[in-house]
Amino acid sequence: MKMTDKYIRNELVENIGIVYEKAGHTPMAGRIVGVLFLSEPPYKSFDELVVELSASKSAISNGLNLLLAMGLVEYETFSGDRKRYFKLNLPALETIFRKELENISRFGALLRKVRATRSSKYSDFNKGIDNFIKLIDIFQAEYHRIIEKWKE
Repeated sequence: MKMTDKYIRNELVENIGIVYEKAGHTPMAGRIVGVLFLSEPPYKSFDELVVELSASKSAISNGLNLLLAMGLVEYETFSGDRKRYFKLNLPALETIFRKELENISRFGALLRKVRATRSSKYSDFNKGIDNFIKLIDIFQAEYHRIIEKWKE
């Protein structure tokens, strides 16, 4: 691997970590996901993750446990090898995406209740809430079409 390839790879791993952090997860969990997206073959042992991420065993273990609990990562073993090899559970991405949509839907329902309790005194603020509710409604209506198109 050329030095520029390694730099680009490390930058991608770090940026995925940042995205995960902004989504409320640990940066290490995101870095692990980044490494697994980039791995060829598409799996890594625990020790390989420790070395590649230059992180403590504790940090890698915590990140893996979070990702395993989320269902985003799974592991496999190979005959004659006692190690577990971690890989992305790509079909779980759709499930995770659906759960996020459910959370957005719940939030939309709560906003409708909020809107029902607010006075008309602050109409500009209320319009902002109404517009966000419309966005959620549009997203919900289009989501199923997007998934169908994606599955084609």
